[in-house]
Amino acid sequence: MSKPSQRVLSLAPEEKRELVANLLRKKAGTVSLHPLSQGQRSLWFHYQLFPDSAAYNITFAARILSHVDVPSLRRGFQVLVDRHPSLRTTFITQGEEPLQRIHAHLPVHFEVVDASSRSWGDLKEDLSRASQRPFELETGPLMRVELFTRTPDEPILLLTVHHLIGDFWSLVIMMEELGEWYASAGEGIEATRPSQQLNYVDYVHWQTGMLAGPEGERLWSYWKAKLEGELPLLNLPVDRPHPSIQTHRGSSLIFRLAEPLSSSIKELVKSEGTTLYVFVLAAFQCLLHRYSGQDDILIGSPAAGRDRAELAEVVGYFANPVVMRTDFSGNPTFRELLGKVRHTVLDAMDHEGYPFPLLVQKLRPNRDVSRSPVFQVMFVLESSHRPDLQGASLFIMGEPGAQLNLNGLVLESFDLKQETVQFDLTLMLENVNGILVAALQYSTDLFEAETIARMAGHFQNLLAAIVLHPDERVDALPLLGAGEREQLVQRWNETECDYPRPQCVHELFEAQVAATPAAIA
Repeated sequence: MSKPSQRVLSLAPEEKRELVANLLRKKAGTVSLHPLSQGQRSLWFHYQLFPDSAAYNITFAARILSHVDVPSLRRGFQVLVDRHPSLRTTFITQGEEPLQRIHAHLPVHFEVVDASSRSWGDLKEDLSRASQRPFELETGPLMRVELFTRTPDEPILLLTVHHLIGDFWSLVIMMEELGEWYASAGEGIEATRPSQQLNYVDYVHWQTGMLAGPEGERLWSYWKAKLEGELPLLNLPVDRPHPSIQTHRGSSLIFRLAEPLSSSIKELVKSEGTTLYVFVLAAFQCLLHRYSGQDDILIGSPAAGRDRAELAEVVGYFANPVVMRTDFSGNPTFRELLGKVRHTVLDAMDHEGYPFPLLVQKLRPNRDVSRSPVFQVMFVLESSHRPDLQGASLFIMGEPGAQLNLNGLVLESFDLKQETVQFDLTLMLENVNGILVAALQYSTDLFEAETIARMAGHFQNLLAAIVLHPDERVDALPLLGAGEREQLVQRWNETECDYPRPQCVHELFEAQVAATPAAIA
């Protein structure tokens, strides 16, 4: 009879993976404590420094347009918690080591809030405060569901989840399943779904093994070479200097590209044989290059972190920021830049599995607590992996009026004020029915709202110039609109003045001193 180890070695790769997953699940059933993924460790560390921060709260606010059966809605969320271990997870510390505890059962935090006496303005403030309320990692739960009822026909659903247990992909999974459970409860039947093959702690064990093996070494070697040397800080022109410690206070501006511009961008993308992601990333980096005057531009962009098909239905924190580094030296044409960025993206995505927090730890860049390490600006092209839930990303962006139909549970995005950001500046983009919708999230410690509005205008002007003249050099592409150009070049430059002819310059100076002796020269 062969030894167990020999039997495992003789299995097909698919059978080996299933056997390992079963072993991990059995272990998870008897041991409630598990290590954290590299991404979770980073968020946990941030929480230790800023326990009252809401920077890593994911919020989803929606007005419910259809009739709502509150008990069925509560039951639907409880099913989600029962089904996904991450939603029953809290975090403790043993010694100095953080661990995640998976509870066998955890009641969903579902609260109905009577807002009948609140005005719309007061209600918006209530929702904003509720979304910004910090979580207690040790006691949990790390998901809150609150239903604000101002009138029976105007309930507003607020879902708040800590990033430690989920990401945008996870939120889409939850919304799709919630629609199924809610609809089945209303029909008096029990919805069924295949049981989960893996859970998040399986991924944590897999990641640990991968990083310790040759694949981890391959990934590290790439990023070490790509990011060697002193990394530049992106010095954007700001309205105020960076605070001594990054506060994550922020706001956002949502804007839509005109339909002709959106169509022209897609035509150019198609003719160049590239993707919308590569095109907008190149254009955004071009804007940052022009604003900063720097040739070496580093920005972050999140990868889904689910390169294994088995992880597609798992709720948890998988998103991993990937560094996109582009060299603008030599003043390339935009078409040349597009080729550079395409190559950068392909290489980066081939090495996306290396956790960014571990990368920072091993690179040891000069740390400045007033800025994020390695990159200070993020680019996100939102896209739901569920074709029937494409509008879900608009809820995350905060686009008011966006609608989502979850098997009869009809939701409309609620205009919830954004108050926290993770980086100095983030551009989020979504393709909605042929129109590109964008959001600039920004640190209010650094930027005024007027500055960001002007930046959004410059970005749209840049995109319009690119689609007309893709072979123009990037430093020659115009940022200014006709009105702003006239103001800067003509109106503000009208300095001609008539001076008394008989007097010399020093005599004019003396006369001014006599007229305003206390004024600064």
